[in-house]
This record gives sequence, C-alpha cells and structure tokens, in this order.
Amino acid sequence: MNLYSLKIRLHLLKKSIFSVRGQNKIDDSKAKRYKVRYDVIGNDNELELGNSKLHDILIHVRGNHNKLQIGNNCYLKNTNLMFEGNNCEIYIGADTTVESAHIDVKENNMKIHIGKNCMFSDEIFISTSDSHSILNIGSGRINPAKSISIGDNVWLGKRVMVLKGTTIENGSIVAAGSTVTGKVSPNSIYAGSPAKKIRENTSWVRERL
Repeated sequence: MNLYSLKIRLHLLKKSIFSVRGQNKIDDSKAKRYKVRYDVIGNDNELELGNSKLHDILIHVRGNHNKLQIGNNCYLKNTNLMFEGNNCEIYIGADTTVESAHIDVKENNMKIHIGKNCMFSDEIFISTSDSHSILNIGSGRINPAKSISIGDNVWLGKRVMVLKGTTIENGSIVAAGSTVTGKVSPNSIYAGSPAKKIRENTSWVRERL
C-alpha cells in the first residue's frame, strides 16, 4: 500500500469515527431515523429533526452558526442536506415529503425555506449558489449567492432544478425536468428550462381522485 492510499484510508476512518467535530447542538430524539449520517465540522450549529421519518439522509456541515430545522410528520429519503458557509439555514415545514434531493445552502447568511405540505419527486436539486465565481474583469464578481423560498403546498416534479434567488409561491406545480429561476406565481403550473407559466388558477392534492 502506497502512502497516498494509506492517507485516504485514515481520512475515511477518521470521518467514520468523528462524524461531528466541534461544539454543536443536535436534537434528533423525536425522529424515526434509518441511515441518517452526520458529517459536521464547525461550532454552534443547530440541527433539529422533528417527529418525522428520515431514510438514508446525509447532513453535511462545514461552517459555524448554521441551522437545520425539519418539521413534524415529514418523510424524507435519499436526501443530502448540505451547508457550506456561516449563519446559513435550511428549514423544511411540516408534512413535506421528499423522494430524493440535493438541498445545498452555500455562502454566508444564505437560507433555503421550504413550506408545509410540499411534495418533491426524485432527483430534486436546490442550491443558493453557482459554487464558483464569475468575474467581470475590472469590477469583480457578478454571480453572488441568493436565498431561496418555496411556499406551502408546492409540488416539484422529477429532476426539477431550483436555482439561487428563486421564490415559488404557495400552491404551485413545477413540471418534471424544469429549471426554475426568479419568481413562480401562486397556484400556477410552470414547465421548461427556464420554467415558464403554462397554466394558472390551479391546485393539487396528493390523492388520486
């Protein structure tokens, strides 16, 4: 075994033993958990998992003073909840369900707010940042991070991407494969990349009527 391979093995072993490093507050006593993994480095982070079912979840934190709050009666599976920055927040409201998602809050002071009774399909991607900087030569960065707000009773179809600065109002539907930027009106259906309104004055329920 060469030195590089040994270092990789030691790093993975360290991560498996020290899954939470720093002074942090984790309240997961009410949650029904299966394969919930913590990979936390930082201080004063607060992770509050409500009375919900969580299956195969990764909670990754790099930074300080971040907050994760998952409400009651949620069902999340195959989901990554990622923090990279300080003073960031991910909030998921009660009764929300997620089949699989990557929810990523990057850069300081950013928030992702997801309302109550939302329904997210498979392979959802939500991020507050482009992850890298685009520069206007001579004047600096032109793609700063922006927070994301998703209202109550929002349905995201399979492979929807919700990009930085997006606001999705209550009761809306985003069709499968769409990319959302900007504002989505309430009680409307959006589709496409970028997503455009294709119908309004709509609502939805989980039951197949």
